[in-house]
Amino acid sequence: MMNRIRAWFIAKELGTNPKKSKLFKRPLRDGEVLLGDKKVEVKKLTPALWKKVFGAVDLLPGVALQVFSAPKDDMGAYLLQAFDVVQEELIEIISLVSDVDADYLHNNAGLDELIEYVYLTIRKNRLDQTAKNLKGLLKQPERTQETEQE
Repeated sequence: MMNRIRAWFIAKELGTNPKKSKLFKRPLRDGEVLLGDKKVEVKKLTPALWKKVFGAVDLLPGVALQVFSAPKDDMGAYLLQAFDVVQEELIEIISLVSDVDADYLHNNAGLDELIEYVYLTIRKNRLDQTAKNLKGLLKQPERTQETEQE
């Protein structure tokens, strides 16, 4: 239902008749995104898929670190520059996860669609919570006087 409402507002913003819009001819279910003209399911990241994704990752971690450490006033500029640097890699990762050809994504998918797919993939797989849990697992237990005396 939310996708239909969102599609209606997008069609209105674009100045088209929402009732005749192609967005309403192909309603999206929850967990689906349009990449270009292709309806794509937001997938669960299995260990096999993670292995493929990490095989394609090269520049992304370093650029992400630079963006996160950027001054808040310049964050927008850093994000645009970072996207330019990692665009190929990001499209390759989205291609692996979505099973949509990278050339098709380059020529047909909008930046907003690519970002939405990444966002929904992160949300569906609870990657923010997963990262916190991993960080907690790797944390060294604090040494207290009682543990030192034993």
